[in-house]
Amino acid sequence: MVKSQTMQIQEAIYKAYSSVAAMSRTRLGFFKGHTQAVLCCEALSAQSLLASGDEDGAVCMHDLRSHALTARVQVSTEEAVPSLLLDKTQEHRVLACAGNDIVELDLRKGDANCCVRQQSCTAAEINQLAAAPEGNLLAAADDDGCVTIIDPSNEQFHCQKLNGRHENICSSAVFRRHKPNEVISGGLDCKLIHWDTTIRGVVSTRQAGAESATEPKVTNPPMIHSLAVSSNSECPAAQFVAAACGDGTIAVWDLDKGLSTANKRTRARQRRPECILGDDQIGHRAAATCVKFVGAGTQRLLSGGNDCQLYLWQVSSNDSSMSCPQVAASWQHKRKINAIALHASCMFIADTSKLVSLYSLV
Repeated sequence: MVKSQTMQIQEAIYKAYSSVAAMSRTRLGFFKGHTQAVLCCEALSAQSLLASGDEDGAVCMHDLRSHALTARVQVSTEEAVPSLLLDKTQEHRVLACAGNDIVELDLRKGDANCCVRQQSCTAAEINQLAAAPEGNLLAAADDDGCVTIIDPSNEQFHCQKLNGRHENICSSAVFRRHKPNEVISGGLDCKLIHWDTTIRGVVSTRQAGAESATEPKVTNPPMIHSLAVSSNSECPAAQFVAAACGDGTIAVWDLDKGLSTANKRTRARQRRPECILGDDQIGHRAAATCVKFVGAGTQRLLSGGNDCQLYLWQVSSNDSSMSCPQVAASWQHKRKINAIALHASCMFIADTSKLVSLYSLV
């Protein structure tokens, strides 16, 4: 699909949504098809597709232009689908996880026959799948605290577990856009681990919550539930990673700091977050569960939490720092938020209901 066609589709979708409620902070619509709580969702702009997975082991596909349910696939009858990926180059291909299995779907084959590959890739249940920028590798974060790197190019998935692990459940993993051989993982041990897949080892480790200068707003520890990096590898601040934490804050680190100096005190100081979004006065009042960078740069972050709130954070940044966080907008949702997907100027919210909700970002 040529670029102009993609832009036309995005403009048509946005105009349709905007006509319902311009500048609205209320829900503009929803997508049906699930029978249990929706755990994950992903949107693909070029094909105007929305994919979502639920507690009942089903994956639903929707057309963003018509809201129509185009496919519903029962990936598992026993396990939930906590994470899935849409292939940017093959619109018919979806990867999902259920239990410790990774399942490949080919949507051209119809709902009943589209599971073309299924393989056990980890020893424990997978919580999240992440894809490298080129799509040639996957990372799986699991309940044992491990991160497994998977090559999906062969008939059988080739799986290699990285050396080391979190002390508790590994809840999230993400590849770095400007350094595709590096993976970041976060866990319920409140740690952020920076990995190099070429040596299958740890580059650095950071502790969430230890640097906060204020008393926590809630009693939960800063367990890391979700991670995000900028989608643009060329932007000046591509080195930043954001973590949604159990104490209601969003911690943002510069992962390239503290690696070149031999001074332990300097290195420890440089491994502190560049900024922490949320304090006693503003931000989530319960655990932050998901976070996304908005747009091609790193100036805006979107977060959702168990307080049913969505926050759009404006953060001033330059080549070496990120500071002065402010809330640019907020939305009051009706349910605890499990996942966020972005498409053009729209956001899609998976929550504890059977629906995926639609809001406008503008």
